[in-house]
Amino acid sequence: MTTEELKVIISAEISDLKKEVSNAKKEISNVADSSEKASKKMSDTFKKLGKVVAAAFSVKVITDFAKEAVNCAAEVAAEESAFA
Repeated sequence: MTTEELKVIISAEISDLKKEVSNAKKEISNVADSSEKASKKMSDTFKKLGKVVAAAFSVKVITDFAKEAVNCAAEVAAEESAFA
């Protein structure tokens, strides 16, 4: 085999390798894009969940406060009627 024939064979082998590397890069890029999108969706979901939990906690605190205010008002009314 001559040097030129070897160069042609090596070039052909390298060409296939370059195609496969290019395909692998595309696949990795696709996986990275998909991962980034999934990560953003998860982040957005957790943000929404945090808002819902905060709202639910706020409603609970306000409800508890209102109940306690009613109980205190009832106690004050009872004390006032006891001294009247």
